[in-house]
Amino acid sequence: MLVPMLYLLALALSPVFAQNPEGASFEVASVKPAGALQRGRPVGMRGGPGTDDPGQINWNYVTVQDLLMRAYDVKDYQISGPAWLSTERYDVAAKVPPSVDAKAFRTMLQNLLAQRFALKLHRESKEIPGYELVVAKNGPRFHESAAASASQAAASDQPPASGTVLHHGADGILELPESMHGKGHLTVRSMFGTELRVRGELLAYLVERIAVELHTPVVDKTGLSGTYDYALAYMPEAIASRAARSAAGDGAAVPAAAQEERSDLFAAIQSQLGLKLEAKKFAGEQLVIDAVQKLPVEN
Repeated sequence: MLVPMLYLLALALSPVFAQNPEGASFEVASVKPAGALQRGRPVGMRGGPGTDDPGQINWNYVTVQDLLMRAYDVKDYQISGPAWLSTERYDVAAKVPPSVDAKAFRTMLQNLLAQRFALKLHRESKEIPGYELVVAKNGPRFHESAAASASQAAASDQPPASGTVLHHGADGILELPESMHGKGHLTVRSMFGTELRVRGELLAYLVERIAVELHTPVVDKTGLSGTYDYALAYMPEAIASRAARSAAGDGAAVPAAAQEERSDLFAAIQSQLGLKLEAKKFAGEQLVIDAVQKLPVEN
């Protein structure tokens, strides 16, 4: 039995070469370095299956890490490879064949990465450090929201209109605009850090924001299953002192007490929400990059 077992182990750890089954390629695709970011140029991922433009993708100023996350349906902390995967930027444009579903679309992206970046990878199961969100002593420090009407629920998915003027509440954190009818979520980043205002939603949104901020898995262990109103303000320590020194301009609109609490996400979660992050390790799958080239193959 030793030889078959070794054979199976070799298969499990062998590099995964993206295949190119029939019908799994974009009709036309362009991949090229994005160059320097300039004011007014488009940034972000637009188009593709599930959008209002399913037959075309125009992804501007994206990283290979962005492409890997979409192609393999993983989070950034599940990717192990060279540092430039998250720093080098590219423009990707492609025509998507009709009636392509999400699974086939991911296969096309995998093939595109293999063809243009000579990507080779394999999967490994390993422990990934992360956090559990729990209720701290004397917490939580927020309340369950009142029931919202159907019209409010529909409005919660709509972002603030362009040009909307936002105002700080008594707690120093930006309020939801009236166009959102007092329900939904709003996240704003500025020189004063990140301000998060949530009304009438599950804690799932908070958990997702924390995972994005810390680049680690986060699991909700609070036992709080209702919909809640809460607000949170924090900033990286690297810019906390700079914000504290700002005594004029936009900084004057933010109460000093609120600024003092924005130096650390962990402290802010506990002091402002009455919750706590506890370090844990989770079993998970990781994509390990075996080979990838920085300059894409010409179109």
